[in-house]
Amino acid sequence: RLSRSLPASRCFAQKSTLLWLSWKRAQAMSNISKLIEELCPNGVEYRTLDEASRSISAGGDMPNGCVKGQLEPSDICPYPVYSNGKTGNDLYGFAPTYKFEGPAVTISARGTIGFHAVRYGKFTPIVRLITVIPDESVVGAKFLNYILDLQIFSKTHGGIPQMTVPAIKKIRIALPP
Repeated sequence: RLSRSLPASRCFAQKSTLLWLSWKRAQAMSNISKLIEELCPNGVEYRTLDEASRSISAGGDMPNGCVKGQLEPSDICPYPVYSNGKTGNDLYGFAPTYKFEGPAVTISARGTIGFHAVRYGKFTPIVRLITVIPDESVVGAKFLNYILDLQIFSKTHGGIPQMTVPAIKKIRIALPP
């Protein structure tokens, strides 16, 4: 007979992790509430990322002519190509063309889910790297990146955990006056 329950130690570790994450989120939201109360006595406006952005899209295939592992721009391939990762750069290589011109915020949607970084200049995201081009009249890229630090990202359930563009578009952010 197969047991379908988790070992007690594993179950305890998961519950402990969930409690800690819930506490951290509550602490962050409490800090945000205090800051809003102190610095914005008339309140703040909440918008979804979709409402505060010019575009939100997922990366795709590697561009033609991309040189994987190239660490510096060259005359032939001057534009960086970024992929999902967990460091500030996540540089995959360089290509002769680009898809976006920053400022933008990229969000890892597979692997290290939720890792985000501000990108400047011309670049191409690949695989499931989501690119948010903020509407600069509403929110700047640096502020958006900071607000995303406070976000706990949820992912789809299934074989390979990932985030989707529709889920990213629904994230609500506080915008001070």
